[in-house]
Amino acid sequence: MFKGMIIKNMSFKVGQTLTIVGVPKSEATNFAVNIGPDEQEIAIHINPRFNAHGDENAVVCNSYQGGNWCEEHREGGFPFHQGEEFKIVIEFTPTEFQVNLSDGSIIHFPNRMGAEKYSFISFDGEVRITSFDINTSMTPDFCTEAISHTLRCAWARSELTAVLGYMFCVPASP
Repeated sequence: MFKGMIIKNMSFKVGQTLTIVGVPKSEATNFAVNIGPDEQEIAIHINPRFNAHGDENAVVCNSYQGGNWCEEHREGGFPFHQGEEFKIVIEFTPTEFQVNLSDGSIIHFPNRMGAEKYSFISFDGEVRITSFDINTSMTPDFCTEAISHTLRCAWARSELTAVLGYMFCVPASP
């Protein structure tokens, strides 16, 4: 189903923030960020469209459940430019994904599946992802702990798997 970079076995949990930095190709029509429990179920599909699927300069969000796309959600601005770096920050709460775009606009997309963690992330389409960061701050009564995983991967088609705290970036099968 996905042709781009795939990340498996690295949990994105409630309370965490995912920061994505990338560059759409100069002739890009669209690209997508997908987060879910696996390839078959997508909790949030973020699809910036320059000119694709009947949309022009729109960010379309959706979820994919039971083999079907759900209702599309359009909100926020369109700060993306072909060939120029972008940054997307996704805050995961129990009820929604808050997608912060670089122009200051915010997309509120419901956590339709209701899960507290997802372990599948993929990047697809005409984009080069230069980094992503999953960050969390937990504040127990006696301390503050910050955990961060950062990836910088030059491969356009790759799969990232986290095993016992280590991340491996390997080419994805065609």
